[in-house]
Amino acid sequence: SNDNDNNKEDDSDTARGLLFWDEREKFNTPDGDFFHVDYKYASGISMDKSTKGTVILVHGFESNANSSLAVDMSKAYLSKDFDVACINFRGCSGEDNDTLGGYHLGFTDDLIQLLGTLKERELYKNVPIYLSGFSLGANAVLVALGQLGEAAYETYNIQGAATTGAPFD
Repeated sequence: SNDNDNNKEDDSDTARGLLFWDEREKFNTPDGDFFHVDYKYASGISMDKSTKGTVILVHGFESNANSSLAVDMSKAYLSKDFDVACINFRGCSGEDNDTLGGYHLGFTDDLIQLLGTLKERELYKNVPIYLSGFSLGANAVLVALGQLGEAAYETYNIQGAATTGAPFD
């Protein structure tokens, strides 16, 4: 199931999401494809080290950063002074993939690439990272944490995670 109770979003939900995010970044992947990350800053302008940290939000199946659930969750994190980076799985950001590959319950390559990129950026040095996922995104968060083990904290500065509705079967 997707994060919209199996209902397709109407155009107003998508338009609301498109107007919500402060910035979009395209990440090229080692296998010749790409994914997008949409950012929203608690300061309202740009990344600011005075926030409590950055939440990486991972959406559900057939969803994206513009879904009402992703926007509403982001607003909740912003209200608590966290920046939000919502990763859009391949093919979910409104642009078709460059390769035939896609995403699935255990696909973590793009999430781990994002974590690696952020840890190398001076702006993110010593900034606490939190992961938040729902539905398929919850599963991706849990699989990534299992793959990373202690490196989640020691290398990527992940301080916590929250997941909802992870599919277990």
